[in-house]
Amino acid sequence: MMKHWDDLPYINGCSTKQLINPVRHGDPTFQYLYIPAGTSEQAHHIHATPRIVYVAQGHGKSIVGTPGANKEYALNQGDVIILGKMIPHHFETVDSDLIVLPLHVYSTSGQQEFDHPMYNGTHKV
Repeated sequence: MMKHWDDLPYINGCSTKQLINPVRHGDPTFQYLYIPAGTSEQAHHIHATPRIVYVAQGHGKSIVGTPGANKEYALNQGDVIILGKMIPHHFETVDSDLIVLPLHVYSTSGQQEFDHPMYNGTHKV
């Protein structure tokens, strides 16, 4: 098993970590996603925003499309894939862990302009 940083749970036994947090709502965010070997039951899912995904380690496949019209794409270290918004997809692995680094071009969370630790911890005298 590959070493991974798993501090946030994700669907179907996967885990994730934010590598670059969004500064504000809507800013890009860069993630680490660990998909263990034998993950063939990952739920087919969508995102409201596009993703650019770099395959950092391992191999597997990406299943993209609607039920009955799915396409399978091999994923190998060094590959880059683009998943448009609202495109159904999931990843599968057999004998290898898979580590992918997705860039979310628009984050649905983030700190607010005047609600963050530096601002909240500053007091005028």
